[in-house]
Order: sequence, then C-alpha cells, then structure tokens
Amino acid sequence: MKGRGRFIRTRWAAFAAVWLTSAFVLAGLYAVLSQQGKSLLERYKEQYYSEQAYRMASVVRTYLTEAPTPASIREKLESTSKLFSTAVRCYGPDQETILYEYSGNLSDFSIPSERLYEVQIPVIVNGGVQGYINAYFDKADEYQIASLANWKQDSERKMQLAFAVALLASLLLSVVISGRLSAPLRNGSRQVQPILKGDRDKRLIPEGTSELRELYRTINVLMEDVNQQEIWRKRMLVDLTHELRTPLTSVLSRLEAILDGVYPKTEEHLQSMYDEIDRLSRLVDDMEKLSEAETARFKLNIQRVQMTKIVKGIHDAYLFLAKEKNMKFLFHHPNTPCIAEVDPDRIIQILSNIISNAIKYTPDGGTVEVGLSSNESETLIYCSDNGIGISEEDLPHIFKRFFRADPSRSRDIGGLGVGLSIVKALVEAHGGTIEVKSQVGRGSTFLVRIPHVIQRMP
Repeated sequence: MKGRGRFIRTRWAAFAAVWLTSAFVLAGLYAVLSQQGKSLLERYKEQYYSEQAYRMASVVRTYLTEAPTPASIREKLESTSKLFSTAVRCYGPDQETILYEYSGNLSDFSIPSERLYEVQIPVIVNGGVQGYINAYFDKADEYQIASLANWKQDSERKMQLAFAVALLASLLLSVVISGRLSAPLRNGSRQVQPILKGDRDKRLIPEGTSELRELYRTINVLMEDVNQQEIWRKRMLVDLTHELRTPLTSVLSRLEAILDGVYPKTEEHLQSMYDEIDRLSRLVDDMEKLSEAETARFKLNIQRVQMTKIVKGIHDAYLFLAKEKNMKFLFHHPNTPCIAEVDPDRIIQILSNIISNAIKYTPDGGTVEVGLSSNESETLIYCSDNGIGISEEDLPHIFKRFFRADPSRSRDIGGLGVGLSIVKALVEAHGGTIEVKSQVGRGSTFLVRIPHVIQRMP
C-alpha cells in the first residue's frame, strides 16, 4: 500500500506539473491577446478621432467661405463641437493665439496628457491659412464612440469564456496525460511485487517512455545477473563443501589411525597430511583474497620498479612447471628499461594467476608465451597459450566471481572460480584494464594494461 501511495503522489505531481504549465501558458496567451486587443482598440480610436476632426474642419471651412460674422463663427464652432462630441480650440495663423475654445464633454483641458488625443488641422480658405482647429478627445471615454463600448464588453466576455473553456480543457488533458505517464510506473510496481516475494525468474515488460523502457530492461539484466550469481554461489558452496570435506576427512582419518597405532607416523604420511592441510589453506586464502578485492580493503604499496625484472622473475618461477609438461615457455621483453609505479607484490599476484592458468589449461607439449612492452603512458603485459581456450558463451563471464567454464575440471584442479575475479580487481586498483581473446581449441590471450603513474589509494 505504501508503494501504491508513492505512485499516486507521482501521478498527482505529474498532473500538477502539466496543468500548472498549461495554465501559465494560457494565462500568458490571454494577457498577450488582451494587450493586442487594447492596442487595436487604441489605433481604432485614433483613426476614428482623426476622421471626426477632418469632418469637423471641413464643415468649418465651408462655413468660413461664406464670410460670416465672428459671433456666428463662434456659434457654428460650438454647434459643430457638440455635433462631433469633441472639445475644440481655434488658433490664429501663428498657432499661439487662441481665438475660441469649447471644452464640450471634457469639462476642461486639464485631464492627463496620456488620456488626451489631439488632432490639429489647418483651416485654408481661398488658398490661405486662416487659422488652425485643434480637436481634443478623451481616450478613456469608452462611450464617445457609440458602438465601441458594447463591442469591447462583448469581446471581453468572449475572451473570458474562451479562457475558461481552454482552462477546463487543459485540466482534463492534464488528468489524461498524468494518468498515461504514471501508468507504466504503476504497472512496473505490480510487476515487481512477484520479484520481491522471491520469484526471481519474473521479468518486467518494458513500457512507457524511452527512459522507463531502458530502466525496465536494465532491471531485467540485473535480475539475470543476480540469478547467475546465485547459481554460481550455490555451485561454489557445493564445491567448497566438497573441497573442504575431502582433505579434512583424509587428515582426520589418518590422524585417528596414527593415534590408534594403525597408521605408522612416517615422514611420507606426515607430508601427505601436510599437503592436504596446505590445500585447505590455499582455499581459505582464495576466499580471503576475493573478500578483500570485493570490499576494496586491500591497499597498494606503490613503488617505482623495473617491470622487466618482475615479469622475468615470475617467468623463471614457473619454468619448472612448464618443463614437467614438456611445454615451450617463452618470454619476450624489450631491450630498453620499462619503468612503472606499481605495487610489485600485487603485480606478481596478477601475473602468477594468469600464467598458472595458462600452464594448467594447455596440454603437454603446448606453448605459453609471456610478453612485455611499453609506450609513453602505459605498460602492456600479455600471456598467450595454445591450450583448450574459452567458449564464446563463457568469455563474457570469466571475470565474474565463482564462474568456471568447466566446474568438473576446475574441481579436479582445486579452484573455486575466484582467481580471475581477484586479478581484475587488482588490475583496476592500479587504474588499468584486462582484456581476453580466446577460441575453443586454439588457446587464449590475456592482455593487461597498467598506466605508468597511478593515483595512490588512501
């Protein structure tokens, strides 16, 4: 129920995000349209006022051509001003002397300049300028234009209605979108429940956005890896039980026989028991090394060393094993010094594991080659053999803990499938990489790259 609550919150969070975004967009659009409507209205008013002013000037000009008296002119201007619902000032030819003014519906001329719209028109009679007529309009007076007020109110109502409808539509659309976005999460939650109850063979069905699909595919890959690790772990426990039981049973039975006087306490018998105990010690040592590698408890003792000397020493140490199998064991090295900053003990551990595996899995009379080279930034060490090789199916897994391509074969040798896991961890601790190429029946090549200078581990 708790998990379901999280998905419900996710759904409502998606809903809030989508709806608030759409509401802000609609509000911005409404503001822009309102502003554009005001601008259009202002331009319409100005055009209307200019047309009215020119009509009024035309009436006045026509009357002046009839040479009326000053009193009749004043009366005509006043009646014309009332007719066109505007305030008017009549200036002389110098544009400064006020001959006549009528405030009309303005009451006076003291309203703010941003509200006042002025149109000046020259009065030309018989080819000469007789004066100027300035018409004044109050732009804030919506009722000055008969149909303008009704049109404005009607348009505002329509815009408000359209905004309300769009807002409601966005609300419904947000519910749908949030539901569709959160549906894969809810479905994923339901699919995960069997896995949480122990059904590790269950796989999630990828759905939803590309990111969610990738997440579900990644979970499926992780579950496959977990299952494989569990298989290897169970196999390791069986093998470990077998490996421990055999030498322990042998040692205990021999010790019991010696104590009972049935088994003579000879050097040969003691050596046999020592070998069994040494085998147990090596098994425990492998498990300890794996634990250290996986928890990164080991520390590197970085030293500036001559890599050729180290690799040659390991080669010489394994010469006797190669001779026992009548193998060619070759070492290729550069003629120039190869200096690197590494932990020499860990490098020996890495190469000993790789070389011993190559010798173990190469038939009698085969060939194992160890090589060393260097460039400006790193040291390259390879070990190549013409042994049994590794199948293409097993190759991606050989560095995983407890993995063995042939468990029965490894059991005979006494391995638990942790050696290469330790090797990989130690190589990566040096900041390097390890690669392998192999073909069944044709052999394998391991390539280790170690940078010359690495960051010291804390």
